[in-house]
Amino acid sequence: MDNKMLGVIADEYRELQKLRKEHAEAYDRYLYTKIPQVATIDTEISTLAVRNAKMVVEGHLDVDTAFAKMEAERESLQAHRRKLIAAADIEPYKPLPFKCDKCGDTGKIGDELCMCYKERVRKHMIQSAKDVSNFSCNIDKDTFASFNLEYYDRTVIPKIGISPFDYMKSIVSKCVQYCRSFGADSENLFFTGEPGRGKTYMANCIANELLSSGHSVIYHTAYKLFQFLEDYKFGNIDRETYAENYRAIYDSDMLIIDDLGTEYITAYTCAVFFDVLNSRMLNNKKTLISTNLSMSDMSNKYTERVGSRIEGEFVNFRFIGDDIRVLKRKLQRNNQQS
Repeated sequence: MDNKMLGVIADEYRELQKLRKEHAEAYDRYLYTKIPQVATIDTEISTLAVRNAKMVVEGHLDVDTAFAKMEAERESLQAHRRKLIAAADIEPYKPLPFKCDKCGDTGKIGDELCMCYKERVRKHMIQSAKDVSNFSCNIDKDTFASFNLEYYDRTVIPKIGISPFDYMKSIVSKCVQYCRSFGADSENLFFTGEPGRGKTYMANCIANELLSSGHSVIYHTAYKLFQFLEDYKFGNIDRETYAENYRAIYDSDMLIIDDLGTEYITAYTCAVFFDVLNSRMLNNKKTLISTNLSMSDMSNKYTERVGSRIEGEFVNFRFIGDDIRVLKRKLQRNNQQS
C-alpha cells in the first residue's frame, strides 16, 4: 500500500470529521439567531480555561482549586444554557451518527487500526487493482468463508486414498495459511485441474485476502496479459497512459495469471512469459498461475526455460472433484422444477 493511498484514506476520515463539525456549527448558528444569550454563554464557556489558568499563574489560586472552580462554572453555565433552549422549545442538538461507532470515524481504536479502516484499505486496493488490470473479484462473495466445500464428493477415491471433499478442504486450509503468512518467503502457486473445479474462485479468495491486508494484487487472464504486453511493446497503445499498468505486472506483490493455456501461443508469448516470471522471481514478487494444463505441460507449450522456472519455483495445487458449474446448473434446474 503506497503513501498516496494512505493519504486518500486519511482525507476520507478528515472529511467525515469535517462534516460532523460543520453540522454542529450549523446548529449553533441557528441557535444563536433564536437565543442570542446562548452565544454569550458559549463564549464564556470557551474562555473558562484561560481565565482560571491566568489566576493560577498570578498566584490567586492553586491548580486544584482553579480546576474545581472551572468545572463548577462550566456546569452552571451549561445548566443555564439547557434551560434557555428548553424554554424556547428548540429541539436539542443531535450530532450526525458515526459511520463507525467503534472508532468514532477516526480509523483507530487506541493504537490499533479499526476494521472500518481495514475495509477502506481493501476497497481502495481492489479499485487500484481494477484500474491497472482486468480484476473482477467480488469483495463480498469471493472469500474463503464462502468457498462451498459441499460441491465436493465425500466418497474416498481409492487411487489417492482421500475424498475430494477432504482433499479440497486441505487446499482451502493451506491457502488461508498462505495468506496469513504472506511475505518475502512465500511460495509461488500453480493451480491446475479440469475446468469448473474452483481454481479461479480460489485465486479470487487469495486476491481478496491479500488486498485486505494491504498487498498489491494484479489479475489478468493469460490472453489479456500477453495481448497487453504485446500492444505495449509494439506501440499499439499509448505507453505513457498505460505505464502504471505495465509496471504493476512486474512490481505488484502478487500477480495472478488465470486461464493460462487458453491464449494463442507464439514465440513472443513464450519469451514475454519467461521475462515476467523471471523478473518477478528476481525481485521476490509472487505469482499465482491458474490453468487446465499440468505442470509437466509447461515445457512443451512454453519452452523448457519456462517449464523449469515453474517446476522449480512453484508449489503445485491440483484441484479435483466434479464440475461445480455443472452441479450448480443441475441444482438450479431442480429448484425451478420443484
